[in-house]
Amino acid sequence: MYHGTYLSRGKQALSKRPRWRIAALAGVAAFIVMGGVATASTVVTGSGKQAADVKTITVAADGSGDVTTVQAAIDKVPVNNTQPVTIAIKKGIYRGVFTIPSTKPYVTLKGLGTTASDVVLAENHSADSKKPDGTPYGTFDSATALVDGHDFAASNLTISNDYDYTSRPSQAVALKLDADRAVLTNVRILGHQDTLLVNNDARAYFLKSSIEGTVDFIFG
Repeated sequence: MYHGTYLSRGKQALSKRPRWRIAALAGVAAFIVMGGVATASTVVTGSGKQAADVKTITVAADGSGDVTTVQAAIDKVPVNNTQPVTIAIKKGIYRGVFTIPSTKPYVTLKGLGTTASDVVLAENHSADSKKPDGTPYGTFDSATALVDGHDFAASNLTISNDYDYTSRPSQAVALKLDADRAVLTNVRILGHQDTLLVNNDARAYFLKSSIEGTVDFIFG
């Protein structure tokens, strides 16, 4: 059974942005988004690919891990891997877009902080922002995180698009999911317009998580 609360409906000050707050009951209830349509479920099991030998890659901005950026860790995941890979991220703010391609399934991003706010993955591109070649990013490519690999999971972290919405209102995606069977636990997804994009036939399960935005902030 799903219990969720939609707070601060309508136009609000940015400090009071509406949000979906998703809570799990008895460890099994979930909020599900399928191609941008919200439903409820009582079973969340992930991919079942929890093998004994899980490879871990540690990300630390201070150089104390295996790599210093999330994308560098993703780059270390074997192409067409068939076993789970955990990317463990130490406390800090990590700026930069990262992409998990369809050829890299079974990837888990795990924040190592005490709360989800201790590990922040952020960028500030909007649909109108210009790429290095001078063309605009557009809505889809404005995302901070672009995830295509199926059986993706994330826990205990924040994914944010901190584009300055007050300077010029524009779409600015935080998370773009094309990954089927994605499971996100204790995550914050922060943005303003078009925060979370669940695309195509992707199914996403959110537990104990919050999604914040002002306009069409869950879409697909």
